[in-house]
Amino acid sequence: MPCTRKLGSGEMRVACALFSVMTCVLLPPHGDIPRIGQKGLNEYWFPPNAPSTQITKLVVTPQSIGGDGQIAYAWGTDEVAWTTTQNGKTTSASHTGVFLNVLRKQADGEWKLSHHMWDDAISKR
Repeated sequence: MPCTRKLGSGEMRVACALFSVMTCVLLPPHGDIPRIGQKGLNEYWFPPNAPSTQITKLVVTPQSIGGDGQIAYAWGTDEVAWTTTQNGKTTSASHTGVFLNVLRKQADGEWKLSHHMWDDAISKR
């Protein structure tokens, strides 16, 4: 199943190209259920009737990267901001948190995400 929802400036194509879409595992925050494969990505990030979405900021700061010639990992912090527009009303939202990515080397030599998980930053105590 190809990526089907259109986002502004091609973000959808870029996001989908990062994942090994047939076998990827998306592990959303707050104990949400894992999403598997292209169908799972679409269900989580691009549900039907969702408002038009524009990514306005994406800052990914790796703290550690490692692995071998076939599997790699990266973890660190991220900042994401976006706007949604529905019925003429635009709303802004953002997220700051941590992430862990596992990547697998594909047969063509390209690296793709096989697992992606993230969570929100916790309040200072």
